[in-house]
Amino acid sequence: SRLWKVGVLVRLITLLNGLLLVGTASYMVWREVSLEEEEGSKEAGTKHSPFEGMLPDQVIEHLPANVVLRTVLRRSMAILAGVAMIALEVWTAAAEGATRAALGLAFGPGGRFCLFCLAALLCAPMMDLEHSLEDGYVSCGAVGVTLVAGLLQALLLCCFPAYRTHCVADLDKDKFSLDSSAFPQVYQRDDGVHLHVGVLLPGFSQQEELNMTVNTSEVELVGDISKMEAPFGASVDTSTSVGGPIGPFARVVKLEQPVDCSAGVVSEMKHGIVEFRFQKGFVPPRG
Repeated sequence: SRLWKVGVLVRLITLLNGLLLVGTASYMVWREVSLEEEEGSKEAGTKHSPFEGMLPDQVIEHLPANVVLRTVLRRSMAILAGVAMIALEVWTAAAEGATRAALGLAFGPGGRFCLFCLAALLCAPMMDLEHSLEDGYVSCGAVGVTLVAGLLQALLLCCFPAYRTHCVADLDKDKFSLDSSAFPQVYQRDDGVHLHVGVLLPGFSQQEELNMTVNTSEVELVGDISKMEAPFGASVDTSTSVGGPIGPFARVVKLEQPVDCSAGVVSEMKHGIVEFRFQKGFVPPRG
């Protein structure tokens, strides 16, 4: 489904952005260490660098520990932001339900955009416009890409608000079941958002030749009352209500007659009463 594709795209963008921040910060650490080495060589009056021809990791090993530590600390916030993004997607892939329960705001458009803005803010000290134009392009480009990625994800989640409440793992593939115990055969397919029920009737091609409804003799009423109206609203709220009437509730009701749940249900709100009107179901004569 489209919702599953959006979830995969959101995860991919976040994961790639985290890798980009970690890679950019690591590159900037190497560049600054190299510049420190070059400046030290110039001050000593050496014509050629003693580290010439060495690999970057070998250069870092031969530099004083305080130079490397100071450089890493300056870029640590950007590395931390990238690692946090990668960890978020790893935890989400391992236990999406628990991650959503702990960090629910991170899966909404506003929370997602704030997350990327925070990452860009942590990466701001990484921007370097003093040493070279190349370093400026790389560091500022990483921060800019982070902001654009956050805006893109916020736009996607605004267009698909159902992603906030549905796990991507549940939308990965359809769940299909077939019941052949009696005629007609019935299959059920769960696409993560809707439940599809199909009736296999071989030989029938036109609905006009078939009378069939979806009858039910039992319904479950589920609701949530946030507050009561006057004159009770001022004295009864969630803190003073115990066991009702404030808060969620659920009740199973046995119907006097079967109703057709495939037809539209009409609800009407009166003073203190919510009334539902069902269409009666089709009951074939039994001989």
